[in-house]
Amino acid sequence: MTTSPFDKEVLYKKYKKSFLQQAVVILRYKKDDWGCVNKEKWNEYIQNNFFMKAEKFFVDGVVGLSKKDNSIDYLFSKDQVAIRIQGKDYVSFSDTIIPHVYKMRKFIKDVVGLNSVDEVEIRKWDAWQVKPDEKNQALEKEIQRYFLSQDFFNYNTNIDDPKDLAPNEDCVKAFKWIVGKRELRVNASMLNPKDLLCLILYSDCITKSGVSVEKIEGELEESNYDLFRIFDWSISDNARKLMEE
Repeated sequence: MTTSPFDKEVLYKKYKKSFLQQAVVILRYKKDDWGCVNKEKWNEYIQNNFFMKAEKFFVDGVVGLSKKDNSIDYLFSKDQVAIRIQGKDYVSFSDTIIPHVYKMRKFIKDVVGLNSVDEVEIRKWDAWQVKPDEKNQALEKEIQRYFLSQDFFNYNTNIDDPKDLAPNEDCVKAFKWIVGKRELRVNASMLNPKDLLCLILYSDCITKSGVSVEKIEGELEESNYDLFRIFDWSISDNARKLMEE
């Protein structure tokens, strides 16, 4: 019998090796009156949290801050604040993402002047790359069957349109679930960069019911667990063995 990711509880596990390419957290909000948001608040926030001088006032548009090696990116705008972290710098959600969420909360509360956000979203991209002797469709199917689970292939409920595909990326299968206040998606796709076959597993979770600033970390932790359940359901035992090596 084919199961869904939410048919059973799964013990959260931190593997020795990760195939995560990047993780993104987005906090979205609406503010009717931006007149009370001034340059001094923005400058103070940047100096206290990033130890740098604010050269741009975010009200004028979108401001991005990146580490020199591009391993971490912040984005600030009138309707959202977001962070992106590369997989090579990702240890675990609690250790890697949550400390940055503190800065995001401070921005919303101290600069924007809000006590809640409208949406909380997590996005993740995992990828497995294979360098074959030659490319062919049969090999693509073999790679998919090697890394993805039988439940993923046999499940034919909650079919969805794929999200965030590149122009040269072909979807294998995509699903969407509504679980309480959360909307969750996953899709597997094939990307064929030069001399490689790449299987990508994209997943995201959006909470749309509104979240108070004080509860953002808790909501993100719960959302991340739901994404782990989807990830665990989507991958094969072969993928798990590789992550344990």
